Amino acid sequence: MQGISFENPWLLLLIPLVCLLFLIKRRGWYWVGHQVMLARPLGFIKRTLRKLSALALLLAFIFAIIAWANPNQGFEEKITRVKARQVCIVVDISGSMWGPVSSDIKDIRIQVAAKAGQEFADARAGDMLSLVPFDDKARLGLAVPLTFDRELIKKQLQAVADGPVGGSTAIGEGIWSCMIFLMRDALPKKFSLYTLQLRRSLESEDIGSYAMSAAREVGCLNHAFITVLTDGENNTGINPLRVLAFAGRLCVKVYITAATPERFPDLIRAVEKTGGKYFFARDMQESKRFYSDINRIEKKEVIVERETRARSLRWYFSLASALSLFVFSSLRLIAVKVP
Repeated sequence: MQGISFENPWLLLLIPLVCLLFLIKRRGWYWVGHQVMLARPLGFIKRTLRKLSALALLLAFIFAIIAWANPNQGFEEKITRVKARQVCIVVDISGSMWGPVSSDIKDIRIQVAAKAGQEFADARAGDMLSLVPFDDKARLGLAVPLTFDRELIKKQLQAVADGPVGGSTAIGEGIWSCMIFLMRDALPKKFSLYTLQLRRSLESEDIGSYAMSAAREVGCLNHAFITVLTDGENNTGINPLRVLAFAGRLCVKVYITAATPERFPDLIRAVEKTGGKYFFARDMQESKRFYSDINRIEKKEVIVERETRARSLRWYFSLASALSLFVFSSLRLIAVKVP
């Protein structure tokens, strides 16, 4: 339990001033309503009642000042909970994904990728999942925003795999769409997200002012990460290096599994800067193993949080002041009737 804090602590300086006024005793002065010099001496009972009533009035002033200072008492509670991860699955559906895995494995790449994604979704039970297919652009008509419904993600993965052949490869578009899903889930209501303005801000030479202000509003998304499965080089759409830099600014890790022998040093460095990893798969069949590696890295965590709840004590001191005034009035009335 925490101590007492005051919203207006400077008001407490009035307490010693009020006490000083009550202690002043000079001829011809009144002790806040109590005459010090009387024409004749008072009896013991009357004198005691007057002193007690003076004390009650002093306490009434003190309690009132404390109430005006608005005291609060905070209780710190330890809450343990398992936080759901936010996982965005990005799958390449470009034209090359409809080819065979290899000369030895005749399975279609997109079918293998869909099955691997379904197994990955099953392994992330309890997490919020999102799906973004992409070819030469993010196919938002086929995408699934963040949801706890794993079966929906799995069904949509199969629907994508059974769909038409796609175009070229736009890795940046897939990651960009995931970032929009994650940001919309985390943004405060007071901030309106304008995606076109955000995109223009990211496409500027540096991350623009609008993107930076949006990042400040969102904060750090420690419990979110993105997985990208592709078999080719980014050759269209928004620059993935800029989107990855923005993801790193929001603490969103990005993992890319590339089933291609080619190496892209700039892309690899950008991925690693987010805290994620770039995996080189010999073929699409090997992507399952890297999904398992991601599951080992991104384990569910037991999060220990402390929450402080402040309880206002103003009304307690206001009631104490009112009761002290009542006692003062009662004692004064009794003192008048005592001979």
